[in-house]
Amino acid sequence: MNLDIHLEREQQNLERREESLWKHDTKSVDVTSRQWVIRATYLITTIGLTCLFMQFGIVPYLATSLGLDAVGFGYLQTLFGVLQLLGSPIFGRFSDQFGARAALTLSYVASSLVFLLLSMSTNVLLLFLSRIPFVFMHALPGAQIVITDLTTPAEHADALGKLGLCFGIGIIIGSSLGGSLATKFGIYFPCYVALIGELTCLLMVLLFIPAQTKSQTKENATQHSIPQSSSVFSLKEITRLLTLPGIMDIFLIKVLSGLPVGLFLIMFSIIAINFFDLEAAQAGYLMSYFGVLQMSAVVRCTQGQETSSTSQVHKQDIASLPTGLAQHRNLKKKKKPSALVTKPVFQGLVIGRLTHHYAERTLLMLSVSVFGGVGLAMALMTNVFQYCIIAFPMVFAFCTLGIITDVLLTKSVPPSDTGAILGISASVIPLTRAIGPTIGGFLYGRFGVSSFGYLQLIISVALFLYISKKKIPLNEDKVR
Repeated sequence: MNLDIHLEREQQNLERREESLWKHDTKSVDVTSRQWVIRATYLITTIGLTCLFMQFGIVPYLATSLGLDAVGFGYLQTLFGVLQLLGSPIFGRFSDQFGARAALTLSYVASSLVFLLLSMSTNVLLLFLSRIPFVFMHALPGAQIVITDLTTPAEHADALGKLGLCFGIGIIIGSSLGGSLATKFGIYFPCYVALIGELTCLLMVLLFIPAQTKSQTKENATQHSIPQSSSVFSLKEITRLLTLPGIMDIFLIKVLSGLPVGLFLIMFSIIAINFFDLEAAQAGYLMSYFGVLQMSAVVRCTQGQETSSTSQVHKQDIASLPTGLAQHRNLKKKKKPSALVTKPVFQGLVIGRLTHHYAERTLLMLSVSVFGGVGLAMALMTNVFQYCIIAFPMVFAFCTLGIITDVLLTKSVPPSDTGAILGISASVIPLTRAIGPTIGGFLYGRFGVSSFGYLQLIISVALFLYISKKKIPLNEDKVR
């Protein structure tokens, strides 16, 4: 008797859960298709990064006009890096607990505050205060979370790689537009334009991004049933993620592999003047050149035909749904082809193709090897022309290693923790920015530009031997 009552209650709970999932799935998938949300995310990210690079171009000149010296500007940059470093894990946990739309909303509200305060920065104090909202300004990790949630593990590398296109467009348009507007209309005018752009992104997030992007699978529901800390910032949760099998190894490779080159890029404004003898305009052109390289190295979008693999992905999506939902979807499929089946097939120009043909371990070792070659070339570099040539493998190594490590990290954690692990992953760049001015200044002042190259070579050789000796990743497979 008690068993019958228990089974009846379980059946009722299952029906209520399926009804809830059906309502949620109707809102997040049927009304706003996955492909549409992904494309909207790319557009929002492009606009946001364009605004971000507009302020990167004008802040040094604004700081100089307010009487801030080189040491003070270094403190300003360090504050920016520390705030981003602290905020990245918080942002990831916030996304896991409240959804990607809430996280992106928080990010673009913070971005709007940055440009509002920057537009009012008539003294050094206000300039430093304008850095504080950066603790919650994580548009790129937010976009990574949305795309990771809405794509299958086989699609992660290709989908995340396309964010490099957004990044490249942001560098090119933002850097040039910020300087042009500041020259023609004054140093504060780009802040007003960027503020409008960030508010536009905020509106688009509220309109086009679903409240919850994580798929409601049985595996995900099981992970949510595991007791976890409810705190947005929890050192215990961060430690738990980092101690999962293979996570710490991948994270350390991500941090160490590009650290010397990252330090070099942080010091580049000084190196460009003292070592390359470049003027401000020439340095700006060089930044745009990097943007073009990133775009061409990462991705090219081409529309293709329906393939058996996309049909298989659709079948897997159907199978992962509760029974009632799967039956309903199969009925809908007979009436009208699914958007998931007829969606365009994207292929990468360089990295996209590599991820389709080579295993993750192979690409990881390849990127570390290329970093070693970049380090040797930097150690022997004497002029800006040589640097422009070195930039090709440098950008390739950065993009490949960044995409592959993010894919490996997201595949190594439960779906309910993808936001948190991507937030931790995103803290690598702020960490470099935080320690960069101090360590980079010491290396450049004491040993010169070649020190960055030799350090990169040594670290790359050590990492290559480490990856060769230890099985990383634990489950070797092709990205695709």
